[in-house]
Amino acid sequence: DNLRITPEKLELRFDSYKGGYVIDCYYTAPDTGKKFVFTSEPMPNDPSAYLNSANITVVTNRIDYSNYYVDMDGKDRI
Repeated sequence: DNLRITPEKLELRFDSYKGGYVIDCYYTAPDTGKKFVFTSEPMPNDPSAYLNSANITVVTNRIDYSNYYVDMDGKDRI
């Protein structure tokens, strides 16, 4: 069973290990207060100009927030 969440905060950075720009999505679980960081797949181009218009959400496992996917609203194909 999956859950779609809206991150509380987004941070863009270049990840030299992954070889591209990634977005860190910060979220606090309302039931436990536990904090999570979900990181997007690397993108070759800087997506800064598109971040405000993107509806970025995270699809994750409802039980333990594992096996997640950062849904970039199509902006990951820039």
